[in-house]
Amino acid sequence: MFTCSHIKFICLFLVFFCILCVSCANTLPEIISSSATVVFDYSDNSSAPLMRLSVFAETGSDVRRAAQIRISSKTGEYAWTVDVPQLIGSDSRQWAGYTNFAVPEAAEFPQGVYDLFYTDAEEHTVQTTFSVIYPEKLIESKTSDVKNILGTSAKEMTAVYMPDGMLIYYNVRKSKWTDDNAIWNEFKLASTIRICWKSTDDSVVCLMPVLKRPSSDSK
Repeated sequence: MFTCSHIKFICLFLVFFCILCVSCANTLPEIISSSATVVFDYSDNSSAPLMRLSVFAETGSDVRRAAQIRISSKTGEYAWTVDVPQLIGSDSRQWAGYTNFAVPEAAEFPQGVYDLFYTDAEEHTVQTTFSVIYPEKLIESKTSDVKNILGTSAKEMTAVYMPDGMLIYYNVRKSKWTDDNAIWNEFKLASTIRICWKSTDDSVVCLMPVLKRPSSDSK
């Protein structure tokens, strides 16, 4: 049998539980920082690259509740909305964003300040800004021009991918990799490699043409 004191205790517990739930639901998402990388993607050694924009916001709140990312240039020329943001977690840090914002063919991303609007599952929205900066010479460049345009501080990176496009390695080239065969031997299931040149502040990344695993290795 429940006594009056039991019933009062249960009622008080339910009241405080409901208050806690409402408080959690009304908590605004927290954005620690946001950043953008302009990606120049070269399909071959003789053509100008395609441009795309990668933008991520580091969150202090639960990134799994990210529902939408919207960005817009301050000039008002372009705006993009992503309803299913890509989520990344590393140790105690977490990000939400998108790697493939694009502009119409023959257009380019305006340089300068952009707005970022982050919306969570409770439809709470917070706003922050980020900047887009890149050398304009890259727009019409070829692969042979990249190092000169980025300058001596540019860093070479190696990206290794699985057949489904999953990135399994992105870092500097290991000293033991004297040639590409050494990479294929270390990553037995990898299908493609891309050499990347990036600026020191990560605001620009240039992806060199795809290198496919030699056919004799894929059998």
